[in-house]
Amino acid sequence: MNDWTTFGRVDADGTVYVKTAEGDRVVGSWQAGTPEEGLAHFARRFADLVTEVDLVEARLKSGAADASHSLASVKRLRVTLDEAHVVGDIEGLSNRLDKLAGVAEAHPEMRDIAELHEMLARVFDKAGSLNDDTPKGKVVKVDRGNNRDLVYVDLGSADYLHPQVSFSIMPAGSTGKAASARQRKAAIEIVTILEPHLSTAKIIEETNRYRDPIMPGDLLFNPAWNRDQRVHIALCGIIDINGDGIDDTPELIKMLEKQGVIIDAWLDPRAHQIKGPGINERTEYLVLGEMPRLSEQVLAQEGNTIAESAKAVLARMDEMKNKAKEMGVATVQYRKYLSLSGYKLPKNAVEINASSYLRGTGSIKPPDSEDKPK
Repeated sequence: MNDWTTFGRVDADGTVYVKTAEGDRVVGSWQAGTPEEGLAHFARRFADLVTEVDLVEARLKSGAADASHSLASVKRLRVTLDEAHVVGDIEGLSNRLDKLAGVAEAHPEMRDIAELHEMLARVFDKAGSLNDDTPKGKVVKVDRGNNRDLVYVDLGSADYLHPQVSFSIMPAGSTGKAASARQRKAAIEIVTILEPHLSTAKIIEETNRYRDPIMPGDLLFNPAWNRDQRVHIALCGIIDINGDGIDDTPELIKMLEKQGVIIDAWLDPRAHQIKGPGINERTEYLVLGEMPRLSEQVLAQEGNTIAESAKAVLARMDEMKNKAKEMGVATVQYRKYLSLSGYKLPKNAVEINASSYLRGTGSIKPPDSEDKPK
């Protein structure tokens, strides 16, 4: 097994570098542990990319791809690699991409582009994106008797599961992009932990219980829950979770923390401030909410309190997006993230009421917590 950490270093202030043919390049910052742990973190990202390239190479050489589209994708990814936030053999992987381009040029008979093209586009686009979320468990039994509507799942105390954690249910075989793009069958919430690998859950939403019922073997998804470690995310923008047109970020933080999620950063739209420790190397997702929407005429009015507040919120959102890009953090729209996490969202979104959260200068806090989420 390759030790990709030998291609990087961490200096005294925590800046992480990758060694390239042109010299050392900054790929991020590490403040959460030892330099060795920091290098291992960025090396794991590189290892994930190498695995993707292995799959791309195998399919391209098998002839199951369109040469022209493959060639265009490989060339684009070759350029993108120069800015990837990883530690590993950048030059070696670049050479492999060059060879893949040569294979594409030598096989003009390749025709089937769709799956390979999507895989290539993912390689360096957003490692760890929501499309790569894996099933966390599965349904083992459904009890519809006596109007109970209980679902038994193969997760329990040994998986550090606890009540109130929610999951989306997808049919067996749904993984990666297929799971992210497909409408969920149902959403469930854990009620009782029965055994090390068995719990019951209540159904909180079901798309069509007669035509597409929950079945044993269906898969559980929730990108906000991980049995092995606590998930870190950041919240950016106006997030309405109940359909009333008002920002519900504090309520969402409270719900996520009950599931063990750590909020590294969140935007307080009233105070126009980014709160929390900040987006860092542990942050996995930047969950994007809505932007303040005001007419050009209102935005152009001098002295308009709401317009000035909207501009300040937009500036903070851009700041969080730029930081996420710098740290290689995947971004996802909040409705997709919450839907896949098992939350019951209103079917018809209401237009966000700008004045409801931009008036005044008072700060808002998550219920029962301090300014910085724990």
